[in-house]
Amino acid sequence: MNYIFKLLLSLFLIGLFTSYIMGQGKVDSLNQALKSSSVEQRPAIYHALFIHYRLTDREKALNYALKANAAAYDAGDSLLIVNSSRALGWLYLLKDQYDTAVDYYEIALEVAKESNNMEMLKELVNELGIANFWKGDYDEALSYYLDCLRLEETENDEEGMATVCNNIGLVYSEVKDYEKARDYYEKSLVLNEKIGRQSGLNRNYVNMGLVYIDLGDYDEALVYFNKALDLCGDDCDDEILMWSNNGIGQALLISEDYDSAKNKFERSNALAIENNFDKYVTDNYHYLAKIKFKINELDSAIYLLDRSHEIAEKIGNRDYLLNNNELYSQIYSQLGDYRKAYNYQIKFRALNDSIYTKDLAKNLANIQLNYQEEQNRIMLEARDETIKANNRTIRATRSLNYVLIGASGIVIAFLIALYRNYREKQKTYSKLEEANSIIEAQKRKLEDTNAVLEDRVKDRTKELRQSYKALQQSNDELDTFIYRTSHDIRGPLASLLGLSEVALFDVTDERSLDYFGKLNQTANNLNEILSRVLDITQVKSTSNFGQEIDFENIIDDILDKRAQLDFFEEIGFTSHIDKGLRYRSDPYLILTIINNLVDNAYKFYNSSTRVESFVKVEISTYKSSVNIKVLDNGIGISKEDTVKIFEIFSKASNRPDTAGLGLYLVKLAVERLKGKVSVETTASGYTEFKVHLPEEPKEETPQ
Repeated sequence: MNYIFKLLLSLFLIGLFTSYIMGQGKVDSLNQALKSSSVEQRPAIYHALFIHYRLTDREKALNYALKANAAAYDAGDSLLIVNSSRALGWLYLLKDQYDTAVDYYEIALEVAKESNNMEMLKELVNELGIANFWKGDYDEALSYYLDCLRLEETENDEEGMATVCNNIGLVYSEVKDYEKARDYYEKSLVLNEKIGRQSGLNRNYVNMGLVYIDLGDYDEALVYFNKALDLCGDDCDDEILMWSNNGIGQALLISEDYDSAKNKFERSNALAIENNFDKYVTDNYHYLAKIKFKINELDSAIYLLDRSHEIAEKIGNRDYLLNNNELYSQIYSQLGDYRKAYNYQIKFRALNDSIYTKDLAKNLANIQLNYQEEQNRIMLEARDETIKANNRTIRATRSLNYVLIGASGIVIAFLIALYRNYREKQKTYSKLEEANSIIEAQKRKLEDTNAVLEDRVKDRTKELRQSYKALQQSNDELDTFIYRTSHDIRGPLASLLGLSEVALFDVTDERSLDYFGKLNQTANNLNEILSRVLDITQVKSTSNFGQEIDFENIIDDILDKRAQLDFFEEIGFTSHIDKGLRYRSDPYLILTIINNLVDNAYKFYNSSTRVESFVKVEISTYKSSVNIKVLDNGIGISKEDTVKIFEIFSKASNRPDTAGLGLYLVKLAVERLKGKVSVETTASGYTEFKVHLPEEPKEETPQ
């Protein structure tokens, strides 16, 4: 009773305070009401303030939504906990903070389940599907959408079913299962045509056009885009115009009609910018860059692609980052800058592997299979109930006939009527038996269909495992090739170093000494690169986890190796290690991390006589993790270089004695230990590298 009272009070206050919005002085009235409000009234007032600001000032709306949420918990008001959590989910979704949005929607769903409000549950499950979709968790999005579809089917809500089928099609389109995407778009299209829902049909036509582009049927794609534009005519909203122009532009681009395609993308982009549709802004810039690439205007292509990439990074859309990295690689390859092309290809592969994993394909297949099995189970249960009901009818009818036949001896006058009734009942039995036979056949067919689906999932799983094994074998072969090649080069290189050293002692001609000195320096540089390449192979393959780490001994060894440097005495070196620090890990990986960070500090020290150069190493512990800091006052690193400094062959300096592999080795070793590495410039202008290593790592078990 108390809950019902609170619910009615909350609804009344929401209605009361929403009415303030329509008149003058609404905000002042709400703020005035706050001063005298009770704990139970306060959540509704804050929520009304959120409603007022939600379309005009989202920062204020967020502030009031947070206050409404906290006040709802204080008041124990379940309805306003749900409403305020949904409001926060919606606001964080608009801010592209998808993880936070998902968290608030999940809270709202858990609380809403207690109310058994079907309409609210459907909306929340659909909103969770949308949030996970934009987050890029496509298996989670599909799971929520299918749950929502079950609820819509239970309610027989055809408009809701049309919307959810369209959303499921979007998920399959993103994971490149275009056939299944088309199937769901068609289901949505049929439902929208049935109920005459124009807004839904417009989106169906656009999505059908896009999926036919992905399927390679460009003529059919253009048919659907034109249907969308014809349907709304002069009343097309900006979204339909933006989507349609983008889709037509894609079809024209593939048909190599570059001028027409450019006009379509530019029109779509103008609408996207005007309406703050960042997703379509980055998409249109990507395709405009692709047109410039196709007509060999490569500088313009890079400029447009940079704009696309900047927005894609801001909104965290991994699909557009993936597509942009692939196009970057193609452009720089065309320019002959193969190092940049290779780096972008590495980024493309890494991002592609993180998005389209074997687990994602398996999860999507399992989710779809579970949904199909649930539908089949419901159908089978319904048909079993029909069979039982029919059997009960047969038994009851037969009993009635027996009574009538027994009574026929008493009332002879009704013999003919009873006989005719008996014949009619016999026909009914035959029809019921026939219906039972049909139901049994359909039941067996459904069971066979389930078996076929299970076999398909098993086959797909087997294929994925084989692909993973082949990829793993290729990586192992590549590591072996690098290792053996480096060793093969090491022998001739050692001979070259020896000969150059001997020549420097024996030759007296100054020009020859200069040549041999340069040859010796070059050979030493090549020897360092080979050593680093071998270190990369060893970092990837080492598995000596669980060893007690002696950090003091590691620091001493690193200093001993640098004692021969000409400038060793010019650099003040200090170190601090927490007392009693005990940590188990792989000694080689720990040495690689500290050695290369210290080596980097020594290589780039400030040689000016006005500066007292120093390098500081600090190793501390927190609970079971370890933090390593290396601070130096060397020549420093520019802000632009901090983004790429950990990439392979990347150098922040043009010094010839650096290979661009040291910090890449640090990153590889830290990742093997499941840690994190970062670099920043302190307020004093010093360079500080930070490494965080979590609890004692364990050797990974092969799948």
